[in-house]
Amino acid sequence: MNNKNFPDHQHIAYICELFFAIFKVSIVFVDHEKKLVTKQAFRYQQNPLVPDLQKLFQELFPDPLLTYPVFSSTEFFENYFAIDIIQSDMHIGRIIAGPATFTVINQATIDSFFSNFKISPKLKSEVTKYYSHVPCIENKLWADAGRLLYFLLYQEKIELPDLVEVGHFVKEAFSVENKLEPYLLEKRKKRNSTIPSNMNKPYCRL
Repeated sequence: MNNKNFPDHQHIAYICELFFAIFKVSIVFVDHEKKLVTKQAFRYQQNPLVPDLQKLFQELFPDPLLTYPVFSSTEFFENYFAIDIIQSDMHIGRIIAGPATFTVINQATIDSFFSNFKISPKLKSEVTKYYSHVPCIENKLWADAGRLLYFLLYQEKIELPDLVEVGHFVKEAFSVENKLEPYLLEKRKKRNSTIPSNMNKPYCRL
């Protein structure tokens, strides 16, 4: 991008502030050194089952990314999208929005997390409280949120079919039902990661 009117850090922070005010979804902007520049978030918008957000973001959005919105989701039905900020072929930073869910995560679904992933029941009340605060945004609106943020940053239109065509639209993230799907279990096996039973250590927060 060689747009001389491309927003600087101050304007990007303002765009993030507006996005948060409209969609009530957490959003962060980190620079090219992965240092936090701005963050808009509610108190309960970090999952107790995911103590390390930086590691999660690296798994969901491995380098490199294009400037298109890239959508991804976790095993716990949390949806995120990211947009890399690139100007004059230089990587300026990255915006990550989320979490949001496509449907209300009810108690039966939360119980299935604990039984399927062998999680200590001590966390159940905290996890239930967390999901009661996560915004529920249907899939089309979530896609439009990514398109809007892209337009505010680059002043370029991007249509939903374009996202699908370039392969930056994670199909599985837009077909999640309110139950554990087999692909989620398989994805977790491929990541070869486990959730420790002792989750009392401090969270790693951005």
